[in-house]
Amino acid sequence: MDSLPNPPAPNPPALEHLARVPKVWQWLALLIFSMLFAGALEFGALPAALLIGPMLAAILAGANGATVRVPQPLFGAAQAIVGCLVAASISADIFPLFYKEWPLFLGVVVATVAASSLLGWLISRWRILPGTTAVWGSSPGAATAMVLMAGAFGADQRLVAFMQYLRVILVSMTAALVARVDTSGIEIPAIIWFPPIDPIAFAATIGVALVGSLIGKLFRLPSPFFLGTFIFGTAVHLGLGVTMQLPPWLLALFYTMIGWTIGLNFTRAILRHATRALPQIVGSIIILHRLLRRPRLHDQPCARHRSADRLSGDQPRRHGQASPSSPPPHSMSPSSWRCDRPASSSCCWSDRAWRGWWREV
Repeated sequence: MDSLPNPPAPNPPALEHLARVPKVWQWLALLIFSMLFAGALEFGALPAALLIGPMLAAILAGANGATVRVPQPLFGAAQAIVGCLVAASISADIFPLFYKEWPLFLGVVVATVAASSLLGWLISRWRILPGTTAVWGSSPGAATAMVLMAGAFGADQRLVAFMQYLRVILVSMTAALVARVDTSGIEIPAIIWFPPIDPIAFAATIGVALVGSLIGKLFRLPSPFFLGTFIFGTAVHLGLGVTMQLPPWLLALFYTMIGWTIGLNFTRAILRHATRALPQIVGSIIILHRLLRRPRLHDQPCARHRSADRLSGDQPRRHGQASPSSPPPHSMSPSSWRCDRPASSSCCWSDRAWRGWWREV
């Protein structure tokens, strides 16, 4: 008796569809969707558009079985550039001001770290998120730096990025809603994507990134590319007066690399877990902001250029009105950010300090 014919094979699950696509087409699709998401976020005046946009596109690709991955050397270079950015943002003239108002800063730091650590510990203890992931995700600080550091300490970078950038999006959306009813006439300076390159400053940036990365690897630092570059860059910037130039196109390129690296590692299981934890994560963000609401110290904010904010997401979009006499920001070097008031002005530093703390948490 003849055996019955085998039934037709079922269609492959959606998870495998993208895995069957040639890698060149996967990269092309990833690039197109990254541009669409980043453009939409930029149009909505949200920060970190050039990191969150590619990360969202990569999450979509990773959840559908994409097999492409960012080469590790490129991801390491991206971490080093972020380290340069942080190092270049530190100025020697802030230390006397820190010393003058150290009780304020110490109190702010202790309160912020204590509140965020408590919430992170509770999320971990209630098993909403695993291990130290909740603590790193709740940690105050520049979101990109926190994500990079979390991976070096064994936390799940994907969930930490989910928590950190969800907070960035929620805070920026709130700020955008407030800004819509603001009648102060604040204007956002335009980004000059391809400014004139200073050969010495740009070469210094590349040199600091290379040497700092080697130092980080040599001393076996956690997140060696980021921490090594940050420590070495800070030393040469403050100690030797080395100026670094980070043009927007360079930051955009490496923010994209970071977004892709994190997003492509997402799976459907991770997305389901993050979705189930979403209400608790949003609640923790709201509680943290309610606990750490800053008092209104001054009616008028100090004015500084914030072009880099639109790329990194580490600062609010609307911070102050740029001085008409201030030159346009040709690079990400903080030397192009100037306050319209004297450095000794209490409004200038105190309000800047509170705003800096507020945007970090």
